[in-house]
Amino acid sequence: MSVAKRYCRSLTETLLTGNGAAGSMDAHRKELELLVTVISSDARLKSALYGPAASSRDKSAILVELAKQLKLTGTVVNFLRLLARKSRVSLLPEIVQVFDEVSLEGEGGLVGQVVSADPLDDAELERLSQSFTKKLGRRVKLHVSTDPALMAGLWVRVAGVTYDGSLKAQFDRLRERLTNGEAVR
Repeated sequence: MSVAKRYCRSLTETLLTGNGAAGSMDAHRKELELLVTVISSDARLKSALYGPAASSRDKSAILVELAKQLKLTGTVVNFLRLLARKSRVSLLPEIVQVFDEVSLEGEGGLVGQVVSADPLDDAELERLSQSFTKKLGRRVKLHVSTDPALMAGLWVRVAGVTYDGSLKAQFDRLRERLTNGEAVR
């Protein structure tokens, strides 16, 4: 597990156990996203917070001031102080990236990956997610990417299992059967 994921898990566990400020998991994620966006938009700020030049104390002070300006919750401010104290502020963008995955896992859900030959629309993705939620008995959120090499169809990986319905996979299986001299139906 990555260091960013460990820190993110610590934050989400705090929020799930009720030790954090009131509010939804999504609201806290949005706060962190806003902070990362603000930091990324200012080269000097980004250099000061993500680079090695500023001390942990200076980074903490900058983050607390930013948090005040952005009206971030106390839980997020405390989390930012922890990151500064441990010299992990540069992990913020990665923490935001894995936040949904970690919070879903904390709630007993699963995160999967879908790779399709063509882009999927929101309705198709939602149907696919609901199908896997029903099949696995746990909420499933799918991250989507495209790969034209699949030719048609898609594959899904959830909980370490790959479900491959791509045309490329079908051709590969056909080639294997022909190579082994098996009858083709």
